[in-house]
Amino acid sequence: MFELKAKEKLILLLPGGCSNGIPQFRRVAVRGTFLVRTDALPDHPDRVQEHSEILLPGPVLPVPGSRIIRNGRELEIGSIRFCRDLDGNIVGCRCIVK
Repeated sequence: MFELKAKEKLILLLPGGCSNGIPQFRRVAVRGTFLVRTDALPDHPDRVQEHSEILLPGPVLPVPGSRIIRNGRELEIGSIRFCRDLDGNIVGCRCIVK
């Protein structure tokens, strides 16, 4: 199911250590789906809060500290939630971006 919706070309930057105190990243081309979710705030029903999320199918998945380049803009991944199939295998993930 993830593969069918993953149509957008993205670049995943995976952390690869430091060189002279500068973080190094490994670039991996992936496909994903960018979503903007809007939620009403419980205290203020007239206000909404937007969350940007990216759905990524496996086999290459982000780790904490990863970043994503979308349309030339670098986005930091805030949290990662893995998606599993019925056998418990990880098939993709949902990333909230900052």
